Amino acid sequence: AGIRLTLLHTVYVRGGFGKAATDGQRRFLTKTLDEVDAQLDRLAPLVDGTRTRLGLAIHSVRAVPEAWLAPLAQRARDLGLPLHLHAAEQTGEVDQCRAATGLTPVALLAQNGVLSPRTTIVHGTWLDDADVALLAESGTTVALCPTTESDLGDGIPRVADLFAAGVPLAIGTDSHAVLDPFVELRQVESLARLATRKRCILADATGAVAPVLQQIGTTNGYRCLDLDASGDTVTLDTTDRVFEGTRDHRAVALTSGHRGLVSQVTVRGERIVDGGRWLG
Repeated sequence: AGIRLTLLHTVYVRGGFGKAATDGQRRFLTKTLDEVDAQLDRLAPLVDGTRTRLGLAIHSVRAVPEAWLAPLAQRARDLGLPLHLHAAEQTGEVDQCRAATGLTPVALLAQNGVLSPRTTIVHGTWLDDADVALLAESGTTVALCPTTESDLGDGIPRVADLFAAGVPLAIGTDSHAVLDPFVELRQVESLARLATRKRCILADATGAVAPVLQQIGTTNGYRCLDLDASGDTVTLDTTDRVFEGTRDHRAVALTSGHRGLVSQVTVRGERIVDGGRWLG
């Protein structure tokens, strides 16, 4: 399809804190740390290092033992790989982690040297003040999945607090309920407004929301996937009636929704979408 891709090899060891894997989970399991190295070696030839990249993922602190966390983080550092993991998605996960380790998932990751500017926490819905501070101090990105979290009823993340603390934010999806980055970006801002009962929470020094949402949706996303954005563009069809009477097309697209407004897309300078249609 011509899209960029970071293939995250995901380590999954157990069914939960003190739980063996179920029959349905066994095919995902990694048995040893040496097996991780072998799997990464097998995957490396499948990526070209530019349009496609390789990364590592620790599924979660409930699915991977604490003893594995530091070695896996070190492997990611040694190989120069981005590192992703699910953390603090649901209250049950946080409660179970506290009961098993005495720490929140984020604190457990910090204690084992997992947090860093090359690490991305997916979800981060249930964080305490200390968690937010640890994420900010380490430069760890939080990839919010607002339509997924809404669909599952997981809760409202502390978007405003994360942004105010300087935690880099990105967007993603953890389901197929909605596959639309414009919707994800708009809902990130909407959740911040609902939680604070104020408007324009994710805003720059001038009070504009669109530049911040654009950074969340592009710059921060590229960084957490270890991708180079050179030659990548998305062009909007500004003749659409939704843009009538406005000078800020970006603000309309990012905050007011769209009806298939993307007309062109290029990846590394190669046009892959034209007239709103894929050229493949």
